[in-house]
Amino acid sequence: MSKRSKGVNNFKIGKSGGKDTIAIYLRKRGFSFEITCQNFNGVFDVVVVVPCYDELETLPVLLNSLSFNDAGLISKTAFLFVVNHPENAPADKKQKSTATLEYLKSVGEVGFEKSGVAKTKLPPAIKKPGAKKIIETSSGVAGTKFPLAIVELIEPGSEVPAANAGAGYPRKAGLDAALGLINRERPKNSLLVCLDADCEVAPEYLSVVHSLAKKGTQAAVLGYKHRADTTSNLKAIADYEVFLNSYTEGLKFAGSPYAYHTVGSTMVCSAEAYAKAGGMNTRRAGEDFYFLESLAKVTSVEVVPDILVFPSNRISERVIFGTGKAMMKHAETGEKIEPYPKFAFEKLKTFLEIYTRPYEPAVSSSEKFKAGKLNIPPVKRLFEPAISQSEKLESRELNIPPVKRLFEPAVSLSESKKPNLDSITLPNGEIERTRPGSDHVTSQDQVMRQLEYNSNPVTVSTEEIGRLNPGSDPVTSQDQVMRQLEYNSNPVTVSTEEIGRLNPGSDPVTALTEEIGRFDPKILQFLESHKFSVAMRKIYASSKDPLQIIRRKHEWFDALKTLKLITFLCNM
Repeated sequence: MSKRSKGVNNFKIGKSGGKDTIAIYLRKRGFSFEITCQNFNGVFDVVVVVPCYDELETLPVLLNSLSFNDAGLISKTAFLFVVNHPENAPADKKQKSTATLEYLKSVGEVGFEKSGVAKTKLPPAIKKPGAKKIIETSSGVAGTKFPLAIVELIEPGSEVPAANAGAGYPRKAGLDAALGLINRERPKNSLLVCLDADCEVAPEYLSVVHSLAKKGTQAAVLGYKHRADTTSNLKAIADYEVFLNSYTEGLKFAGSPYAYHTVGSTMVCSAEAYAKAGGMNTRRAGEDFYFLESLAKVTSVEVVPDILVFPSNRISERVIFGTGKAMMKHAETGEKIEPYPKFAFEKLKTFLEIYTRPYEPAVSSSEKFKAGKLNIPPVKRLFEPAISQSEKLESRELNIPPVKRLFEPAVSLSESKKPNLDSITLPNGEIERTRPGSDHVTSQDQVMRQLEYNSNPVTVSTEEIGRLNPGSDPVTSQDQVMRQLEYNSNPVTVSTEEIGRLNPGSDPVTALTEEIGRFDPKILQFLESHKFSVAMRKIYASSKDPLQIIRRKHEWFDALKTLKLITFLCNM
């Protein structure tokens, strides 16, 4: 009987004094179920973990396919079976657990040949050219000693809690126990491999897995294809695979870091990555989705294209969603399984391009100019305090045409005793601009301003003066001109397009939200429902390195939020 004890682990801090990630994980979050049956000694670079609940009929099929792998690699691989059932399982299911346990023990004791597991040919689903040669050259494969270990979760006190009835709990129990079978000196090259009891594997399955361990792969998913065991749902399983692949390929097209399939029987990770990711969860369903999401936050997930795993296409009620549930729903309703539409991933692609841009805090153009970060055209530009046009006239700083212009206090024509138009030197148009009651300084200032616009000032071009309000200070004037230059030129540090997106004085989060809002307000609304701006401000406040900011952004907009956004877009 397996017993679970908290806070127990067999790992010690390494000689170097560094942290033992696996020991820390087991102490804080690990299960410690005993391995009750083990027909080998030593440690392994590869441990394959197989949960078994009511799988007495399917186990021989799995073992048969394993027997076609290279005999040498079989002997170098530990196979850990977790025989389990929920505490509220029917009596007949509990009896099958006992029978399954006895069957596995017999295989471990007498090997493939005497147990009747090994067959003379590969199953049709996975037979391929060259398979016969593998069987012939792998001498003694049928009688190979099968390195087998068992964790029992079938006795009162160790059964799977009813609240955790599903694949997550027994898978975690097996993976945590497998940490005691791997090479402690090589945690990055020791692989934990997930497999299901209703699967078959290709003859090169172990060869590929061991090559992944040797090269130090930290996380991967293996290629898969559902079998055609249940002939009544062949069309349904084909449509379901198209549905699954449409999501994976869509994420790949959009540039998402979560572009991998989430089939539990194809997951592979190193012992170190497993511990860093917090280990397997105990969810009733979707444990594979959430586990891979956790892995993707600590390392990249490699996609192995070779089809190595062949899950069953059977109808199942064990889990609340997944392949079995989808097949059952199709059988009951006849509802067609449609792939994800491409437009949703096109929107996701544009969003991710905006989301991962390096937004920097905006600074004034004058600050950038002083810092030498603006690529200004080779034109000498002088900026002086803005003064009234009359002051400029007195200091002779205006380039005024050689015309004598007199300004007197404006009076109404009726107040003038003998108006003599000939004595007035201003043209009629200028007199019309002079309002009765205005003083001569104001009049002069108005005329001078018009002269300034129409003439060719010495220090500043007409276009720039037009942008400068009289009375502004030189810093403001310079900042205005520099900003315009910045938009129209090619700055050294930031592209023109990015500067155009940043409002002067705005922070990067504001710039980011504004850009997403312009692209699609509904997507921004969806993100804000998950406290997008709050999360982004925390990321920018606590991160300095741009690469770290992007990584933390991906951690926030994780696989689950990606799935929710795609679902949201599909339902719009």
